[in-house]
Amino acid sequence: MLGPKGFDGAIIGVGTVATSDGDEEVLVYDVSKIIDILIMNNDGWSFEDAQEYIKYNILGVFMGEVGPCFVHAMGTLFPQEKDIIH
Repeated sequence: MLGPKGFDGAIIGVGTVATSDGDEEVLVYDVSKIIDILIMNNDGWSFEDAQEYIKYNILGVFMGEVGPCFVHAMGTLFPQEKDIIH
């Protein structure tokens, strides 16, 4: 299963997607947890820095038909800082 390196702590489960070859399992990541990991591991990064990084370097990268799934728990593409439980 494919996923971005360094974000195992943001994995919340495994999902199933239908492909032309049958059902395939994919890793499921919580975007809020990825934001927390980025802020913790990059001294001085703001919430907005983490959002921008995710947008262009994680969500914007095609990893094939069976790439990872990213859950936006708050129902938005990018939750607001007030929505994140620290």
